[in-house]
Amino acid sequence: MNVVKCWIGSRLPLLIVGCLASAQAPAQNPALPTIPANTFYITNYGAIGDGVFTNTTPIQNAINAANTAGGGTVRVTAGNFLCGPLTFVNNLNLQLDAGATLTLLPYGQYPTYPYPDPDVGSVTPFINASSLHDVEISGTGVIEGQGLPWWNAYQTNARPTMVNFSACTRVLIQDITCSNSPQPFLVVKGKAGNVTIQRVKIYAPSSGASPPSHNTDAIDLAETNAVIRDCTISTGDDNLAVGSSASASYDILVTNCVFGAGHGCSIGSYTSGGVSNLTVINCSFNGTDNGIRLKSQQGRGGIVQNCNYYNLTMTNVDWPFLIYSYYEYGLGTLTPLNLQAVDNIALTNTPTFDKTPVWRNISFSNIVATVPSGRPPLMIWGRPESPASNIVFRAVNLISSSTLVPGLYGVTNLIFENCTFNLPSSIYTLQLYDAQFSVTNSALVTNLIKLDGLTTNGAVNSLALYNARAAVTKTNAIASAPLALANSLLNVTNHFAPPHATPFNF
Repeated sequence: MNVVKCWIGSRLPLLIVGCLASAQAPAQNPALPTIPANTFYITNYGAIGDGVFTNTTPIQNAINAANTAGGGTVRVTAGNFLCGPLTFVNNLNLQLDAGATLTLLPYGQYPTYPYPDPDVGSVTPFINASSLHDVEISGTGVIEGQGLPWWNAYQTNARPTMVNFSACTRVLIQDITCSNSPQPFLVVKGKAGNVTIQRVKIYAPSSGASPPSHNTDAIDLAETNAVIRDCTISTGDDNLAVGSSASASYDILVTNCVFGAGHGCSIGSYTSGGVSNLTVINCSFNGTDNGIRLKSQQGRGGIVQNCNYYNLTMTNVDWPFLIYSYYEYGLGTLTPLNLQAVDNIALTNTPTFDKTPVWRNISFSNIVATVPSGRPPLMIWGRPESPASNIVFRAVNLISSSTLVPGLYGVTNLIFENCTFNLPSSIYTLQLYDAQFSVTNSALVTNLIKLDGLTTNGAVNSLALYNARAAVTKTNAIASAPLALANSLLNVTNHFAPPHATPFNF
């Protein structure tokens, strides 16, 4: 194994300018809903929990009665209550008691009412709330989506979301278990603010299962002043996806969550509404396809900034760190060398080519990640006209058996502080293309950072080393850009002929 260590130092590289990623104040405790003391038992309105009777009308009647009374708690008692789409009202708590299961009508029986919001889907969600205040789903019962037939027919049939809260304020979802949604489980969007999701368990088969669950995001969030805490999530798509094409997402705290199968703690792919002041802290990932995944593309992008990830453990996570501005094309079909051809095609197909992804002021601190073979453990890939900027990795321990090289493509003002990279000795530590970064240590480190340029003299790569050792084997991989060394050693094992104007700082 090739081990590289770097410790926090007091000096910043001379070539690094601008603001660095910094900690932001996490979201405040959101205001909770106020629910009147009235209680409405669904069985008093004709509901039958035998798993056969369709309870859509009785349960909706209980909800309507609560609305007439000014609000209250609609209780789902023990039993299996088969049901179609339900419409929420203000000041309502839908409480699922222990032993209660609220089950979506099966595929073929669920009514396919059209729904106008493309972020949610084209079919009316199972539980739907729009522009409401003081809404809650609680209790230790289960919402079951019976998703398997929907997943098998996902290419030809629209599917309902399990829960959709759109432009609602003072939202609380707690203690319930959600399983097998036909598509996303909890969609909470609309910038109305004050959202709490806590102690919720969400389960669906992974994307690698047979059969997989398609598009089963656990939580899709585009909100302000939101907290997600103490949740357990294992699913077939994003464990959490923050961002939207319509509303801004900011002041969000994610803490003490356990992520199993899924595509990770994600931002995007739609980020044109903007994402800022996101904190993810004290969470664990086990067997997750991705850890932290920031994804977008031209036409979907917006400003993503001030995002901080602290105190995380990742075990057998295929791809712990990914920032990527070419989501539509996939990482198997695209290289930094064919970006212009890709953009030319996009310009031809989309004349109004705008909404560029912007990634800036992002920090990763105190993270341990173990990576199986398969994918590169780290990749940052901005755009030539919009490089990812002001990215800090601090006290990150990356342990990988993958033989694919981590890549820095289209990134500026990137700093590694107090990091340890344990990679197979046969591969480079980092591959560079249009990358400007530094490694800073408080004392001389003798382990070698092995650098490779994707091309020779084809892109401007700059490097700053403080108390570090590095080696470059690709001819002139960094020779046309600033180079800074302080108490460091750079081994160049091939021709090194920098242009006359290249600045050096020693």
